[in-house]
Amino acid sequence: MRRQASFLPEQDLVLVGGGYAHLHVLRKWRTNPIPGIRLTVVSPDRELVYSGMLPGVLAGLYSLSEATLDLQELCAVAGARLIVAAAMGLDSAGRSIPLSDRPPIAFDVASFAVGSIPRTVGSESRPGVISLKPLRDFPQRWEEAVGRLRSKRGEDSSSSGATPLKIGRAHV
Repeated sequence: MRRQASFLPEQDLVLVGGGYAHLHVLRKWRTNPIPGIRLTVVSPDRELVYSGMLPGVLAGLYSLSEATLDLQELCAVAGARLIVAAAMGLDSAGRSIPLSDRPPIAFDVASFAVGSIPRTVGSESRPGVISLKPLRDFPQRWEEAVGRLRSKRGEDSSSSGATPLKIGRAHV
């Protein structure tokens, strides 16, 4: 997709999702951008929870904000644009990616790092099962589940003297 005006980028590299591979591209792009290439990140979220720190968040070692990456800031520092929208598919023949609530975005090269999307689990399919994904609201869903367990035990979930819960392995 060559552009006519010389001041416009010659090609569009579109990264769909804020996966670790794309975060690495952003980090490298910051110090070594490729001339003539416009880098765009498409993600439904402006912030990403770093899954490697999630156990520490759940254990109370870190706050959720300490485990959250600001994708908007990372893009700005790297000189990339961020489009906050969900990718709804891929039109490889038309070299575009349809987006939720926005017109499709054209690309010359596209990369997808959207992670896994689990089937719905939880109360409607398996009582007591909490899906890790999506990460952005997992700590809240975890606290709600712990609150339900404490309530069943007759404990006040806001009490600092609550008996620690022992969480065992699930038998599937």
